[in-house]
This record gives sequence, C-alpha cells and structure tokens, in this order.
Amino acid sequence: MNTTKRSARGLALLAVFLLTVAALIAIMASTAQAALTKQSETYEATLELTSLEVGLSENGNPVAGEGTLLGGLKDKTINPGEKFDEQLGAMNTGDQPEFMRVSVRTYWKDIQGKKTTELDPSLIELTLGGTELKSLTSNSGWVVGSSTQEQTVLYSVNPVDQGGTLLFADTLRIDPGILNSKGQTPLENQGKIADGVTRTTITYDYDGCKFCVDIEVDSVQTHNAADAIKGAWGVDANSLGINVGGAA
Repeated sequence: MNTTKRSARGLALLAVFLLTVAALIAIMASTAQAALTKQSETYEATLELTSLEVGLSENGNPVAGEGTLLGGLKDKTINPGEKFDEQLGAMNTGDQPEFMRVSVRTYWKDIQGKKTTELDPSLIELTLGGTELKSLTSNSGWVVGSSTQEQTVLYSVNPVDQGGTLLFADTLRIDPGILNSKGQTPLENQGKIADGVTRTTITYDYDGCKFCVDIEVDSVQTHNAADAIKGAWGVDANSLGINVGGAA
C-alpha cells in the first residue's frame, strides 16, 4: 500500500487515512485485508500545538492498521442484489473540529488479480440511507464534490467535532447486472440428450473476479476554513455548500 501524504499551503494542513479492501466475487466471499496508514501534521497557533488526525470506522469500530474490512462477509455466499450492512464513517481522532473529505473508488480485479477496466465499477454499490453516494445531498451531512463511474468525492457540510464520526455509507450491494451472460458455449459433445435438449455452459464476465473499494479520508482545519479548503483541496467551499460561515 502506498502511503499518501499531502502538504497544504499556509495553515491548510492535511491528515490522511488510506485503506484498500478487496472481496472475492465467485461462489464465496473471502476476507479482505486492509492495510492503512494514518498520518498527521501539526501547525503552531498562539503557542499551542494542535494536530489534525483522521480515521475510518466500520460498523462502529475503528479500523486498525492491520485490520480487516468486510469481515462479516467471510465464508458467506454473495448473492447479487443482496444488501449487506456496512457502516463506514469518517472519524475525527484529532484534538479540534475538522472538515472532512472522503474519496471512494470502486473497481474490479480479474482472476489474475490485475485491475481491469473492462468491468463496470458502478455495479459495486455503497449507499447511505438508500441513496447512492454520488446522489447524496446536504441533508446526509455530505455534499458531492465530483463523481465518475469509478470514484465519488464527498465533503462534510459541517466540521466533525473532536472524537466524532460522520457516516458516509451504511449498505453494500453488488448489482444483479453482473449476471448478464457473456455467452453460451456448447459442451464438447454437442449431440442432443434424450429429451432433445443440447447441453451448454454459460459463462459470465464477472466469473472469479474481485470487487475492490479504496477509501481515503482526509481533513482540514476550521480556522480560515474557506481558504484552507481552497488551498488543500482546490475547491470553493461556498459553491459546494460547505458551511464555512460558522466555522471558528
């Protein structure tokens, strides 16, 4: 896992949390190991050293450095269309309120374990309150900064208090669209069986593939929030609907 670290201009400091999770889509789901790195930087203000730190929670529990995500799917059959409880939240583990950003990227790996762009990442669905991440509104506590088939970037509308957690997903589902058949191949013996039906095998594009979810959480300070957000993330907080007016 590559360590991600950013330095922002001025006082726009970042704390970065990165994890990757992959679960096997075949007959059974395997445990997905998550390797993560948490980093924080500090700034000095009024002779007080303050840190910005972030984390990720899964189903109410912090994800440890060598922790496992999607552990609840271990040894379970994954049925396309079935919903699984997967509550994911951005945690403020620092000592001051922070504006949070979450980047969620979904993709597939083929049976050789290589990322493939031939399969549809939008079939890997994370939702919050029944709404896909790309369609969340400010009522959810998040606004959507950008969205593609593979990645959605969310920004917290308000600062997350010290020790607080803001959920950005509560359900995982694999769209039944993965069952669209790739083709029908007659068996080696193409003769007809006794009832007059020719036997064939059906293969699917997603046979033996893995679905993957990369999640990155980072944060900026609330002091001079509009400038901090612009300098660190390159977006206009007011245009997105981020509530910087009430930030200290």
